[in-house]
Amino acid sequence: MTGIGIQAHEPRDMWFSPVEVVSTFDKYQELGLPLHITEFTPQSSGKAITGGWREGVWTEEAQAEFAEQFYTLAFGYPSMVSIHWWGLSDRMIWLKGGGLLDKDFNPKPVYRRLVKLIKNDWMTKNLTVRTDKNGQVKFRGFSGDYKLLLTKPDGTKQTFTTHVTEKVINNQAFTTN
Repeated sequence: MTGIGIQAHEPRDMWFSPVEVVSTFDKYQELGLPLHITEFTPQSSGKAITGGWREGVWTEEAQAEFAEQFYTLAFGYPSMVSIHWWGLSDRMIWLKGGGLLDKDFNPKPVYRRLVKLIKNDWMTKNLTVRTDKNGQVKFRGFSGDYKLLLTKPDGTKQTFTTHVTEKVINNQAFTTN
């Protein structure tokens, strides 16, 4: 796969402003390749936040807030295809407090916040739609695989899967005939 990998943890104490993040994505997008966040590690070390965008210290709640902001910007960016968190647990991570889990492998606020974003806010699920007069249905959803359950007028059911590509997100039509 061809693309551009962006390490998003330097400088380590900085809270990147949303304007700077999008501006950086824009610069790389000019190259015409898919973008990947290959290393993302916001911390919860108690150090002072730098960068001038946000004041305070890197607490677990600040880590969660920053991660939500960054993931939202990256997820919504047209050329972005992946985001990779760099380091699972605080136990043996290279950047103090940079894990999704604490040193005892318990979920931190950042873990819970990202699960909510990905599983509740962004995931298309349990969607019920009706076909139009031509036997087609349209829905808005994210790219990926979908399992569809079709109930025909006579009550029979049919299950099938389909894939929505990253180029076709809105108004993907499926014929029921």
